Amino acid sequence: MPTSTSTVTVETRASAEEVIAALCDVRGWGSWLPHSPVYRGTSGAVPRAAAVGDTYADHTVVGTVRGEVTRLEAGRLIEFRQANRAGTLSFAIRYEAISTGSVTRVSRTGQITTRGLLAWGHPLVVGATRWENRRTMRALRERLDAGTR
Repeated sequence: MPTSTSTVTVETRASAEEVIAALCDVRGWGSWLPHSPVYRGTSGAVPRAAAVGDTYADHTVVGTVRGEVTRLEAGRLIEFRQANRAGTLSFAIRYEAISTGSVTRVSRTGQITTRGLLAWGHPLVVGATRWENRRTMRALRERLDAGTR
C-alpha cells in the first residue's frame, strides 16, 4: 500500500478568509478550475458554503472519486478525503491559508495512497496528481487575485 505526500504553495493578494471561502464553494470550482486530462469536473449536492460532512464527486481519468469535507476552520483551513469505490485509490487533501502582511500563503498538501493493482502504477498516479495539484493552485491563485484588483 504505497503512500506519497506532496505540498504545493502559492501566494495571493486575497485574504485567508477569501481563500477558504473559495475552497468551500465546491459547486463553484468549475468556474475557476477548467477540466484537464486528469480532472474532468466536480458534481454533487454540496451547498455553496460547504460544511464538515458534505460530500461530492470528482470525475478523473481513473474514474469517479467520492469526496467529503472532513475538517473546516473558517479563514484558516479546509480538509477533504477522497476515495474511489473500489478502495484502490484514496487522497487526503489539506488547504491551509496564512496571511502575512499584504499576501496570503496558501498550501495544498495531498497524501495519495494506492492499493491492489493500482499500487503497481503508484509512481504514475503520483506524477499525474502532482501535476494536477500545481495546475489547481495556479488556477486558484489566478481566481483569487482577479477578485482583489
